[in-house]
Amino acid sequence: MYDTREPRLEGHGGRRALSAQLGMLLAHLLFAVSWFVVTPDLVGSLLVWFVFQVGVWAGYHRYFTHRSYKTHPWFELVLAVVGCLASQGGLFWWVSLHRHHHRTADTEEDFHSPVHGFWRSYMGWLFRNEVDERIKGDVPPDLYRPHLLWVERNDVRIRIAYAASLALLFGLPGVLNYYIVPLVLCWHTSLGTNYFAHAIGSHPAECPPRGSCAARNNALVALLDLGEGWHNNHHAHPTYAHSGFYRWYQLDITYLVLLVLEQLGVIWDVKRRPRRPGQSQPTAVGLAAA
Repeated sequence: MYDTREPRLEGHGGRRALSAQLGMLLAHLLFAVSWFVVTPDLVGSLLVWFVFQVGVWAGYHRYFTHRSYKTHPWFELVLAVVGCLASQGGLFWWVSLHRHHHRTADTEEDFHSPVHGFWRSYMGWLFRNEVDERIKGDVPPDLYRPHLLWVERNDVRIRIAYAASLALLFGLPGVLNYYIVPLVLCWHTSLGTNYFAHAIGSHPAECPPRGSCAARNNALVALLDLGEGWHNNHHAHPTYAHSGFYRWYQLDITYLVLLVLEQLGVIWDVKRRPRRPGQSQPTAVGLAAA
């Protein structure tokens, strides 16, 4: 039976600054040690990293946060579990935080804006208790689904089960190559978006909140995080499933994954930029965040 009690982020899942500090320190130490104690499997590590990234960007971000498409409950569960394995604070915490980011982009209220300097924008914000205190009661009501509540309440158990399965199947090399290495890589490609895609790159469209949002289109970030680097496009039109729509060369790998899933019937009602007769590029008008 699923536990359907109304959640609060401090009661289960979510995170605390101290746990983030200890967890990230341990993971980075294991990441460094892994290159000396086991034979690296770069192909395997990058494959798992790719899966984690899809869980975060196609799942946590474009689906759960912005509702860019519709899908089956069973695939919601898949997305939630894969995103959970990426260890980015839990589904409810991540969605609450990101919606807050869109409401406050590049103001003093934005937890990870470059206005606070490089270190705080990139990683330092994770270690501040004020982040958790300010969003812990802000649980998105659209996530009150039994299977999603189950993932949220079993966030740590799911990650432990995955690590234990790798240990049983492949020993220590499996845990390091197929969890720790891709996990740390996923953290940094995700965290890099917070700073570099708000500090460096082109800014063709105004995006909300007007007068503050400095989201940029950054090709290098887009390459490393599967299309999220087309960040100005995203902030201008946050509900679109396609971030790389402003120019033909803006590769958006996450969107390509979504196209495959759409063709397979796994997802549908995919939100895209409207096609208008004679329009060669999107209108540079910011839309409200989801």
